[in-house]
Amino acid sequence: MGRPSKLSDREWAEAGRRLSSGESYSKVAKDMKVAKSTLVGRFSDRLETIKDVASRLSTAEADLDALPISDQVSVRTLADYQKGITHHAARAAAKGMETANLLQSRALASVQALDQDATVDDLRLPDALLTVAGKASALGTQMMAANRDANKDQGRPTLEDLITGGK
Repeated sequence: MGRPSKLSDREWAEAGRRLSSGESYSKVAKDMKVAKSTLVGRFSDRLETIKDVASRLSTAEADLDALPISDQVSVRTLADYQKGITHHAARAAAKGMETANLLQSRALASVQALDQDATVDDLRLPDALLTVAGKASALGTQMMAANRDANKDQGRPTLEDLITGGK
């Protein structure tokens, strides 16, 4: 927990937009009355990612434009289909994780409600809840692992990096 930032969230967003559009760190730092190193520390990795994605997107668009119109339609249709599958899988994974969290909470509550005279049979409900919770979280866990592996191989940030801020 360091000292408070000189810039508001809106100002940070503005700095990021200006840097992404090609303005120099020095110019943006001077205008916002912060040290250049402050901006570099906050944005250098993000800007590299943005530039990398922009370059790949530009190449992909050029490749798409080189195709006949009918093939371009097929490519767009397939890409939309793949994005839909990814979106639905991500939603399913999120719901599974929510369900797992709920079931784990209920399992913990039922264990805490047990008294000293509890039997092994009394642990069946919490065990069943935890078993189903593990199955419910499996898709989310697998998606996180697949995303981590794919992005690490390509030097891109993972979902975990985005969630934790790269820590």
